[in-house]
Amino acid sequence: QPFITRISSASGPEHTTLTISGGNFGSTAGKVLFEGNPTIATDDTEGIQSTTVCSPMWQDDQIRVEVPSGAVTGFVKVLVDVSAPAGAAVKTTNERSQMFTVNTNPLPPVLCSVVSPSSIDPVTKAASPGLANGPAGAQITLSGKFFGATKESTSIVKIHTVGLPSTEMIPITTTTWNDGTITGVIPATAGAGVAQIVVERMVTANSRQVCNSFTVFGF
Repeated sequence: QPFITRISSASGPEHTTLTISGGNFGSTAGKVLFEGNPTIATDDTEGIQSTTVCSPMWQDDQIRVEVPSGAVTGFVKVLVDVSAPAGAAVKTTNERSQMFTVNTNPLPPVLCSVVSPSSIDPVTKAASPGLANGPAGAQITLSGKFFGATKESTSIVKIHTVGLPSTEMIPITTTTWNDGTITGVIPATAGAGVAQIVVERMVTANSRQVCNSFTVFGF
C-alpha cells in the first residue's frame, strides 16, 4: 500500500506545485486526485486529477504535482496500480493525505532543476555538461516557472552550503531572467560541498522554492 508522510504545503492556489512525500508509490506514474468534498469522495473516480511537474516527476518515495484547475479544498489521494498474483487482475489502491486548502494567493516560484555546463561526472571526474555540480565561478541555469517575466527588485537567487549556518545565504549574480529560466554564476565565496539553491520572489510575502542539491567542487 502507498503511504503519504507529508505534503510540502497545506494550502495554495490552483497551479501550485506540491511535493508529496511517502513510500510505495512505485516507479510507474499513477494518479493524484484532489477529492474536493471528503464526505462524498469515496472511490477512485471522484476528484480532479492533477498533472505531474518537473523531472523526476514520479518516484517511489516522492511525487511532484500541480494543483489542477477547478480543485477545491479537500483531501488529496494517491492512486497506484498494485501487482496481483499471477492470473489475477491488477487492482488499484489509494492513500489519503491531510486536507489541502485551495486559496487565491499569488503563485510562488517553482524551481525544477539547476545545472551547469562546467559539471563533471561524479564517478569518472570527466567533463559532463548539464549535471547539478560545478566549481565556484561556474555558470548555472535554473529551470522552473513563475520566476517573473523580468527580475523584480525584490527577487533574488541565493546559495547555501549544507552544514553552514542557515544565515549564510550568499546572493548569486544573475545574468538572464525570464519566467521559466534564470542564468547566473556560482559566487567565489560559496563553500565547497552539497548546497541548496533558493529562488525568492516577493508576492504577498517572501516565497522561496529550494531545488534539488547542487554540489560545489573545491577547485
